[in-house]
Amino acid sequence: MTLPPQPKGLVFDLEVVPAKNGKADRIIMIGGLRPDTGGELELKVGSDAADAVRQLDALSHGASFVLGHNVVEHDLPLLQTAAPDLAMLRLPVIDTLRLSPLAFPQNPYHRLVKDYKLIRDSLNSPLADCRSTLTLFLDQREAFGQLRSTHRDELLCYQSLLAPSISGGDLGAFFGSLTGATPISLPKALKLVPNLLIETDPTLDRDLKVCRPALATLLDHVEAEEHLRWSFAYALAWLRVSGGNSVLAPWVRYQFPAVVGMIQQLRDEPCGSADCQYCRTTHDPRLELKRYFGFDDFRYESPGSSLQHDVVLAGMQGENVLAVLATGGGKSLCYQLPALNRFHRNGSLTIIVSPLQSLMKDQVDGLLSRNVQCAAALNGLLTMPERADVLEKIQLGDIGILLVSPEQFRNMTFRKAIAQRQIGAWIFDEAHCLSKWGNDFRPDYLYAARFIREFSGDQPVAPIGCFTATAKPDVLGDIEAHFQEMLGLTFKSFIGTHERTNLSFEVLPCLRNEKWARINQLLSTELGEQDGGAVIFVASRRKTEELASFLISQNWSCRHFHAGLEPHEKKDIQESFISGSLRIIVATNAFGMGVDKPDIRLVVHADIPGSLENYLQEAGRAGRDQAQARCVLLYDPEDIETQFGLSERSKLSLRDIQQILRKLRVESTKRKGGELVITAGEILLDDNVDTSFDIDDQDAETKVVTAVAWLERGEYLKREVNKTQIFPARPGLSKEECDKRLKQANLSQRRRQEFEAILRFLYSAGPDQRINTDQLMALTGQTQEEVAGALKQLEELGLLVNDAQLTLYLRHGTSDSATQLLEQSLQLEKALFDVLREQAPDADSGAWQDLNLQPLTAELKERTNRPDLLPLHVQRLLRSLAQDRDGESRQRSSFELRQISRDYLKLRVQVGHDWKKLEAQGAKRRAIASKVLSFLVDKIAPGVRGKDLLVETTFSELLAVIEQDLALRHEIRLEQRRKAIEHVLLYMHLQEVLTLNHGMTVMRRAMTIDINPEKRGAYRKEDYLRLDEHYRERGIQVHVMREYAEMGLKGMATALGLVLDYFSQGKREFIMRYFAGRERTLKLMTSEASWRTIVHSLSGAQKQAVTDDDDRNCLLLAGPGSGKTRVIVHRIAYLLRVRRVPASCVVALTFNRHAANEIRKRLFALIGQEAYGLTVLTYHSMAMRLTGTRFERGAEVNEAELKSVLENAVELLEGKGHAEGDDDLREQLMRGYRYILVDEYQDIDEMQYRLVSALAGRTTDDEGKLCIMAVGDDDQNIYGWRQTSNQYIERFTQEYEASISYLIENFRSTGHIINAANRVIQANPDRLKAEHPIGIDKKRVTAPAGGNWEELDPIRRGRVLRIQLPATDRDAGNLQAQAAARELVRLTILEGLDVRGCAVLARSHRYLAPLQAWCEQNGVPYHLAANKDSALPLTRLREFVKFVRMIGAHEEALTPADLLQLVEAREFSTQWRAFFTTALEQMQVELGDSKFSAATLVDWLYEYAREIRQQTSEGLYLGTVHSAKGLEFRHVVLLDGSWKVTADQLSDERRLYYVGMTRAEHSLTICEYPGGNPFSHALADSAMVENFTGTHDPQLEVQYRQLTLRDVDIGYAGRHSESDSIHKALAELSIGREVELRPEGGRYLIVTEEGWIVGRTARSFKLDALPRKCEVMGMVVRYAADGEEHFRKGMQVEQWEVPVVRVAFVG
Repeated sequence: MTLPPQPKGLVFDLEVVPAKNGKADRIIMIGGLRPDTGGELELKVGSDAADAVRQLDALSHGASFVLGHNVVEHDLPLLQTAAPDLAMLRLPVIDTLRLSPLAFPQNPYHRLVKDYKLIRDSLNSPLADCRSTLTLFLDQREAFGQLRSTHRDELLCYQSLLAPSISGGDLGAFFGSLTGATPISLPKALKLVPNLLIETDPTLDRDLKVCRPALATLLDHVEAEEHLRWSFAYALAWLRVSGGNSVLAPWVRYQFPAVVGMIQQLRDEPCGSADCQYCRTTHDPRLELKRYFGFDDFRYESPGSSLQHDVVLAGMQGENVLAVLATGGGKSLCYQLPALNRFHRNGSLTIIVSPLQSLMKDQVDGLLSRNVQCAAALNGLLTMPERADVLEKIQLGDIGILLVSPEQFRNMTFRKAIAQRQIGAWIFDEAHCLSKWGNDFRPDYLYAARFIREFSGDQPVAPIGCFTATAKPDVLGDIEAHFQEMLGLTFKSFIGTHERTNLSFEVLPCLRNEKWARINQLLSTELGEQDGGAVIFVASRRKTEELASFLISQNWSCRHFHAGLEPHEKKDIQESFISGSLRIIVATNAFGMGVDKPDIRLVVHADIPGSLENYLQEAGRAGRDQAQARCVLLYDPEDIETQFGLSERSKLSLRDIQQILRKLRVESTKRKGGELVITAGEILLDDNVDTSFDIDDQDAETKVVTAVAWLERGEYLKREVNKTQIFPARPGLSKEECDKRLKQANLSQRRRQEFEAILRFLYSAGPDQRINTDQLMALTGQTQEEVAGALKQLEELGLLVNDAQLTLYLRHGTSDSATQLLEQSLQLEKALFDVLREQAPDADSGAWQDLNLQPLTAELKERTNRPDLLPLHVQRLLRSLAQDRDGESRQRSSFELRQISRDYLKLRVQVGHDWKKLEAQGAKRRAIASKVLSFLVDKIAPGVRGKDLLVETTFSELLAVIEQDLALRHEIRLEQRRKAIEHVLLYMHLQEVLTLNHGMTVMRRAMTIDINPEKRGAYRKEDYLRLDEHYRERGIQVHVMREYAEMGLKGMATALGLVLDYFSQGKREFIMRYFAGRERTLKLMTSEASWRTIVHSLSGAQKQAVTDDDDRNCLLLAGPGSGKTRVIVHRIAYLLRVRRVPASCVVALTFNRHAANEIRKRLFALIGQEAYGLTVLTYHSMAMRLTGTRFERGAEVNEAELKSVLENAVELLEGKGHAEGDDDLREQLMRGYRYILVDEYQDIDEMQYRLVSALAGRTTDDEGKLCIMAVGDDDQNIYGWRQTSNQYIERFTQEYEASISYLIENFRSTGHIINAANRVIQANPDRLKAEHPIGIDKKRVTAPAGGNWEELDPIRRGRVLRIQLPATDRDAGNLQAQAAARELVRLTILEGLDVRGCAVLARSHRYLAPLQAWCEQNGVPYHLAANKDSALPLTRLREFVKFVRMIGAHEEALTPADLLQLVEAREFSTQWRAFFTTALEQMQVELGDSKFSAATLVDWLYEYAREIRQQTSEGLYLGTVHSAKGLEFRHVVLLDGSWKVTADQLSDERRLYYVGMTRAEHSLTICEYPGGNPFSHALADSAMVENFTGTHDPQLEVQYRQLTLRDVDIGYAGRHSESDSIHKALAELSIGREVELRPEGGRYLIVTEEGWIVGRTARSFKLDALPRKCEVMGMVVRYAADGEEHFRKGMQVEQWEVPVVRVAFVG
């Protein structure tokens, strides 16, 4: 048969519905084509196919053969079933599928073939498929014709194998027409084969491409067994072109499995014959090493012993390998060389699973540098075109080594690509990631084994290789057990040493603040005079940036590197470093596992790593050229706590997993149990998902994926492949316009053909027909992701309209409608940009700017006239704007936010943006949002109103909104409109203007999840145990790292011995050797020393309260001196350092700033920087934070204003506030808080109790509730006048089911004082501690009741002294003052100290006046606790104003530590130095070591000073008992006078008296008048009594009156011109200077000794007696802007000073 130019055959194709639900395949369409006659048909087939089949058969009349694609396996059997008597079934059959591997062996994928399918021009058109088949056939005939000219013997072999007879068989005539001859005999043909397989590569020293003995054996089998001949033909075709650039089609491997066996027999199995050149060369590791890497031999550990050689040989022989080789020991070569060998032997693909992008890139670059072109990586460093290129090369067989992250196994495109290939081996680099005992355990590694099992199906699993540089025996055992369980395989193990003889390891002691200088010194030593590079590892991203900046300032060529950099930045840095143009990299461990630069001379760890594994991995970057290199660890013992914190912060809690499971179940229910496709972001954006991490956290997505992995292990769900949501679409232009635009587009020929095929289908579809993406996948041969990308690109070209359905919920017709909410949100956004531009004008320079939420909110409240605006709303807006990025290209958002604390954020405008551009974008977004929302609201039926109204729309409708608006259409380019709509919808969703339901089809990677309906209930603790084991193991690894560092300080030989034992001994053996007796320490997430500091010093009751791990609500009823504050401080320290609770999750409430200061001060001393960011606030400050209230700098705030703020906060939390639309507002306000600690709980009033209740009132599951610890003493409730009551203690125990504990050991006072206080207070009724009397602490139980004073004071012997005074002194208190002073002097002389630390306490101020006079008269320093009226405003005092101005003069950002240095360098009075030092230490604890603008720091100081109100000064404390609450003194004198004795006040007064008594540590002296206080008489038989009979001292009648601002004319100096001498005189006036009060016109002029008038008193000020002395006590700064308009008009200067004086007179 001679084929005419147009074949005389029938080309046919069937469109079939595959078998389903037990039903057979069903033909739905038939196509036929006669190229020779032009006849054709295309028929739809009903339930009876007979008629259509017969029409096709009729078309075959006169045909010589039938032609089709995959007809032998698919179409012909269907026809045989449907109509077995068809004439066409008797014709010869040519199947283009079967001819393709023979015609196109170099690449079996003809342009019209993908795998076994045709690439179609259209869907549902079998006639079109016939035309494609014909084209393919003609191309095959042409290819065989070329083969006849170039390799005729090969064509003769095919003819003999497949068509031994021209007249018989399907292909006889076809091959006869090609060869022009009858087939030669099979034996003769087979003799031609060896010549066809002669090696053509001149670089290879072998005669054949295959094993000669194996070939001879195979040829005998082929000759004898006819069924092998097709398989051998395919094997021969592949072998002819083999060598790393061809691929055996998957369908060949499936339909002809013998092909794989033949290739394996010929090329993979060494014959052992010395005469076989192929096996002698191909299977020799050393020759292959020379071939691919140029090395003559492997590395040897000892003569005749090379681990590298043994591992490579095992890999080449197809064994499962588990190998441990030292970092820098040539580990990568051990799997790369077998992979290259396999690739060139059999074309198989080796997949290397690697954890880091840098590692992948480094390996690929290393291979490319050796001219190995067949390696590639799939990771985030690739652009989309680069990724597409790699995927194509995989399918075409150009890639032999593929490096991927384990996450790729869930990627459908990746799965489809590798399915085209034979897998040669699965390699796990850094295999310790597989083990829960490993330092870098990754759940996705575990999924890989499941994937391999499913991917392999019923075929043998390709060899597995596991490689690591750092794996101890437990890890290796875990790895082996995992693969045994999952794949039933065992490993051949190769365990090497971890030692590198060319590396010098050192541990150097270095405090944190010295590290940068030490690093600079090390760099100068190691790199100053030699080539090479250095890597410096630090613990955080921020540190990489800061240290790199410092080194750049020291003229080093340096860059920072961390996981947060953009892919192109990482790529550039790595390439520059490896090339040598960049010498130093400061990196996190993201750089640690894979960078292979040979000449790194120095690796410095500025922070201690989390494990020895990490340390050796990272240190192993050094000296890979085998030359000497240094590895230095700079060790500060505090660093270990940082590492514990980092480890714990990366932890996924049981509750996190429970919350994520709950969210997934909710979403699954919404889909009625169907397939759930969801992203990590969608899970975390739900405010009801309360995890320990936020969506902004850098590892948030990883944690969600990890949670899903563990839920899958617990069988709560099953995670399938990742999916990318796509959208429906329809043509947007006429066909002619579409063709025109497509031609103009800059597209590759292949891409244009794909687009044309899609568009042809769309134009032929019905007007209401929606795209079936499965059909498009079949049409184009693309994956779902590729189809989605094509549709999106067509839309951006304007050729398609997105018809994706969107459903969302709106509020309409309510007081908080969506329209109102959007209006408020847009107004807020505009105001926000205005304020940000004013507050942070330089933010667009790329520098970080400060944002303090409270003043920012306060400012926005005023500008937007929204009193209900909260910091929460402002933060939500900032975050949504910061997340407004391009979801497809992963570009950065316009600006970046960094959370410093709950109050402070940092903002930086990204490079390429500025405020002008941001405002323009904002205006555009606001315009689109307004139009879109208006359109959506119009869809709601008239008259319908409600909170959650469902609205349905499509993307095309929303795009039309832009199209129909002339301004928007002009401003927003066509290709940007879809993104603009997506961004606006997401913006409105985040602002809670609307709620997006399903259909938000932003293209994004998503997890595909099937919830297991059989597994009900919450995620259980038992399921969590294995993950918890991993976390505990990480803690042990940190302890081991600390042990190494401590040993290294003493001697490196011992430390390196620990390393050797760590990696060679079992866990139990190692722990017994190095931690014997300290096993409990290993369970702690803190060092042993830290644990002792926090816990060991506590009493039993204190320890029980501090170390409660059950998080029960607890009420501690604590007596005086029992360590209430200590318990709170140590509990917080325990939570932060032992439990590793983030500081942001803890809030401590105190009654005043002094108490807050004390807590922060003690906490910082206890745990250092880990106290940074902790919330310790007064009730009013907490209320201000919640409501966003802020008082102006220096403003005088009265109690009524503070009370109002508190009420607003309480109503807000209770749901009675003004914030509309926030249904779960309290939950959002309290989000993240987990622990509330309340100090002095007995002193709270109704409003404060409501605040605490509202703060703690979250009604979630047990795992999510807030835990409250309240510490109080019912016996010290002394604020009854402001409605405090012990009833709140009782309510607490009832309403919070709180356990009650008692702290009744007094650590403060002597036994005598404790007993005296008990005697007094026991008379009070209804005491909660009546059955729990206060006693001395256990350590002093056997000590004398008077303590040391029993010996020191022979008169009192430590007893309480009652000084009885004459009744005549009751009004004046003169004798009482003398008696008190005399006793204090006596006591201080005995102990050799002064009166600092001593106190005289009174019921009222009047009895302190004689003591003040005594101090003045005798030059005794004292501190008079002022009442509120006489206290001067600290923020207006000269010294404060000068200091804040000095700060404000700094243009650069400062840290609190910088300000402390400023204080040390300037001259201040002792009092002010103490004040600023305390303030800045508090600032440091609150703000940490971050840099802030001067304005931010000044704002902080103003707020601090407003709360402090009064400076303290050293000396004898003179104050009321109320003022001394919470204080303690060595010696206390408790005065008589003014004590209330009425029955209704007696209990309150007794508690107050008790508080005064219990302030005393060493001695307590009580003064008594006859008929005075009724309490001290209880001591009649226990205290020492002394009668005082002195004489009246007139000097003690002198009274001191400090004028207040109400007593002076505050505008006096302001009414004088700037040139007036008064201003100069005021500037020279200093504190303590004497002045004169000179009467004039009913007032007093304030006159200096030089005669200058510097002020005058107010008209209302009067003196009852002539002053003896007048001195300046303070200089208050006033501003014209302080007053009303009429006041300002009278001022001639903007600022002036007002002297405030103190007058001494005899009353």
